[in-house]
Amino acid sequence: MYTIYDTHNINNTNSINNTKIKEIYVAEWDQTKWLVLSSLIFSITTVYAYYNKLYYHFFILLCLLVSSINYWRKATYSLRGQIYIIAYGTSYIIFFIDGLIYLRSIKETSINIYLISFIIRCYYSSLKAYKQNNDVWYMYYILAQTATVYSHILILDCIANYNNNILKKST
Repeated sequence: MYTIYDTHNINNTNSINNTKIKEIYVAEWDQTKWLVLSSLIFSITTVYAYYNKLYYHFFILLCLLVSSINYWRKATYSLRGQIYIIAYGTSYIIFFIDGLIYLRSIKETSINIYLISFIIRCYYSSLKAYKQNNDVWYMYYILAQTATVYSHILILDCIANYNNNILKKST
């Protein structure tokens, strides 16, 4: 098996059943292990959505949680990576739209705009550092994940409050 760390040029050759398999790793385990751990932060929003009976959001966040952990445990250019990108993008779009719908106050909207701009800044800083082979890239990515969780909680809280107000008015 050929194992290539794309950014660090580390080669490891093994043979399995006399078949050579080429895997291109995004980064070394020393970096991605922290991303596996930081992916667990999505469990906070997943549990929060379930607790507030927001099952649609719970399912989206559960998919994001599982795909993130599954990708970063062995970060290769593969189908797992594409699934993670789709899950992250889908959740981002859905929560962005929900933010537009359910964030009612100027304070909530301002906080979420700040969080979104911070997420984008951290994500692009991560990409820039990664392309420059700077080992701090994953720290920026962890910051982006953390800010994403704060944004999700803010939006989920607004949705839960909206649903509770609707229930109170109907009784």
